[in-house]
Amino acid sequence: MRFIVILLVLYLAFKIIGKYIMPLIFKKAVSSIEKKMREKQGQQAYTDTNVKEGETVIDKKPSPKKNSKDVGEYIDFEELNDE
Repeated sequence: MRFIVILLVLYLAFKIIGKYIMPLIFKKAVSSIEKKMREKQGQQAYTDTNVKEGETVIDKKPSPKKNSKDVGEYIDFEELNDE
């Protein structure tokens, strides 16, 4: 009987936490992420103001260095039959 009561109390506690407390936690997390995104957007808008009118700006990441095709010499081989 005691086990059933504990199980029922835990079920109700999780139900209350899920219904009332979790939405508050998610709302706070979303507002925090939204605040960070607004700050980043403001920083980007600030960097865009440094460009003069009529000036062309190309933002491009440098391409990674490509490996040369020199991987060694080709060795032709023949299979040996174990007869």
